[in-house]
Amino acid sequence: MHQKVHVAVLAVFAVVGASSLLHQSWTSAPTWDESAQLASGIAILRSGDPGFYRVNPPLVKLSSAAIPELLFQPELPGLYPASQMAVGARHEFNLGYRFMQANHADYRTLFYVGRLPRVLLTCLTAWLIVFLLPENVRKIGLIAAILWLTNPLVLGHGWLIMPDVSSATMMVLLITSTVAWWRRPARSTSTLCGLAWGLALSTKFTFCAVYLAWPVGTVIYQTRVAKLKGSQATLTAIQSHIYQGCIAAIVVAVMYGGQDLGWRLSQHHFRSDLLSWLNDTSSGDAPSSAVSRLVGQLPSPLPAQFLIGIDEQQTAVENGRAAYVDGRWYPEGVWWYYVYGLLAKEQLAVWIGAVILAIVFAVSLIRRKRLPPTGELRDKDVSALLICCSVAATSVLLVLSLHWQMAVNLRYALPALPAIYLLAGVAWCHWSFRAVRAMRFAAVALCVVMLWEYAVVFPNYFAYVNPMLGGSYKTPPVLHQSNFDAGQDLWRLEKWLSRNRELGTERYLCIHSHEPEACFQFKLRDPDPQVLEQMIQSRETPQANANTGVIEIVLQRRLGWEKPPETQGRRYRDQLIVELLHYPPDEFVTPTIAIYRMRRPSG
Repeated sequence: MHQKVHVAVLAVFAVVGASSLLHQSWTSAPTWDESAQLASGIAILRSGDPGFYRVNPPLVKLSSAAIPELLFQPELPGLYPASQMAVGARHEFNLGYRFMQANHADYRTLFYVGRLPRVLLTCLTAWLIVFLLPENVRKIGLIAAILWLTNPLVLGHGWLIMPDVSSATMMVLLITSTVAWWRRPARSTSTLCGLAWGLALSTKFTFCAVYLAWPVGTVIYQTRVAKLKGSQATLTAIQSHIYQGCIAAIVVAVMYGGQDLGWRLSQHHFRSDLLSWLNDTSSGDAPSSAVSRLVGQLPSPLPAQFLIGIDEQQTAVENGRAAYVDGRWYPEGVWWYYVYGLLAKEQLAVWIGAVILAIVFAVSLIRRKRLPPTGELRDKDVSALLICCSVAATSVLLVLSLHWQMAVNLRYALPALPAIYLLAGVAWCHWSFRAVRAMRFAAVALCVVMLWEYAVVFPNYFAYVNPMLGGSYKTPPVLHQSNFDAGQDLWRLEKWLSRNRELGTERYLCIHSHEPEACFQFKLRDPDPQVLEQMIQSRETPQANANTGVIEIVLQRRLGWEKPPETQGRRYRDQLIVELLHYPPDEFVTPTIAIYRMRRPSG
């Protein structure tokens, strides 16, 4: 009976999540990375060169490009020898622009089809969270799956041709395969774990750091749960991890087409501070150390483009970018950015649920009452899940926080979400659910809140900000860039413009896109500085709006918060746009597109 109820509840939320993802994939314009990702995937399929868009491994690019290439064979001008490009030569965005320009007549169909595997995988992740776990902890998985299917960050990015949500799927495979291996240690379960590592490393480079931290969880489980001696547990963890790493290396090599294996480490010409010590500098000014010369001569078991991609990404991180939070810029970045951002992107029901759990815990401490379900935490499946998810979430967030100088895109933290939600499921089910019967009603009430907020926000999940922090329409915005606006609303702007063609309105369209203007059904028209000055003045002395005889400026809100003003070298017009965007608009088309109006000055 309980199994049928769980399946029914999961099905309801799966339909809710899938409908939102499909709607967004059909009505949202390409974000600035998507065209480069899709074009790069098609380029890899045609040329066999895995070096296109190498800051991300090829798995997601290939899976998204396969159907468009098979069905439509779109034009792809300007292919280049990607693997021969120097580190830091990022030509994939120009490739994406040329791809869009050559296919502007039917590019929407290409994105409809290319996004479909991403939508399916995002929904499949919820099923994996529930049914790949042991049966006695599936209630925990159900809670995690519901949180996953209603999380605005997931709904806002789960349809994109990007690797971030897919990396969360790989984290689910890692957690479930690791728990299965810990509970039933055997060559078969260890091999499955290695395959999961291979898929994860072929999706996102973040898993390289996670791989290094993973043995910590194995040692903790072996010593605290399996009751092995410390030295024996450590030896078991190291041996198994090396075996799984070998399996993963084979999978990665296959994903890269078996190309460029066995290069000496010194041959890669690394540029980042992290890896450049491996370079052969015998012909340079700085002499190589004995250690770097020795290590640099070792052959790499991984494809050259895999390591160069890591180096290229690390170089970008080391160069750094300023972080933006709620109208304030942090030129050197901030370590707490991703924790704050995940809270800002989390739905209201989760905030309320966390408060309920905190109150239950505080009451239990005051009454000094031992909660009845505490004994269930000794269940080995639950213990394994706790340890594995703790290591997974901590390692991802720690890696991102240590790279605080590149605190920009919250989607990088998506691999941590399944682990965090499984930990939340453990807390809810085994800590307070049976201790307080009213929690059953609280769970139902929270589900109602989730569905209510889902309906209110629909379909603007990409730009979602929790209302407790000001919401999506706050001026200035709470977050920026791909956390708020990556150009996803430009198709919706087209529809708004087609429905609002008032006579007598002088309309300026101040929109920035990384895609060719031929792809959109509107013409850009930037306002002159004089018009912007008049609009700002009208904000200080508000006038009654009119349907005719008005000047209207349509502004993309992110234009004022792409980079810190002092580092962007803004023109006077751009400074005026920033100043205007600090005023509340007369109308929002979407959270990212604002309308400012004023009466046309006489004379």
